Amino acid sequence: MPLISTLLADGTVLADDAGELGINHTTAHGRWAESENDGLANRPGTQRFKATFLWLGQNFLGSNKLDNSVRVRFVTYFDPKDPDRMIGFIQPHFFTPFPPGFTTGGIINVIPANPADTIASNHIPVVDPLPLLPAGCSLPPAGNCLGTYHFVIRRIKAE
Repeated sequence: MPLISTLLADGTVLADDAGELGINHTTAHGRWAESENDGLANRPGTQRFKATFLWLGQNFLGSNKLDNSVRVRFVTYFDPKDPDRMIGFIQPHFFTPFPPGFTTGGIINVIPANPADTIASNHIPVVDPLPLLPAGCSLPPAGNCLGTYHFVIRRIKAE
């Protein structure tokens, strides 16, 4: 599936993929940085960049309710001797950001902080949307990682 990731100079990462067309999930937002010594594989002679970003999505096609999340680990290896090619992998981790009973059919039940002012409500997150990801990828039922997918990014030079 095509994935377009944009790594900005301020450390922000944006990601869009073809799944947004049929599955109805949001553009992913997150952070990236050069990384090392964090339990992930190193590749000699390369700079490793790691990003994590979050998609809000839906469990069922056509439900039109954002009732799940996918937090993605995105790792690339840049070889300065081969600047037109970058290799890497992604590991999507699926989770539900709302505990059971907190939603009704995928819609968040928000309790007003003040019954007299229903707009000023309690929006305190019940589940941390950005938990630390495990160093590896544990597939269900033991874990929530949907797999490790490898990729090659090639720069196309202007002619």
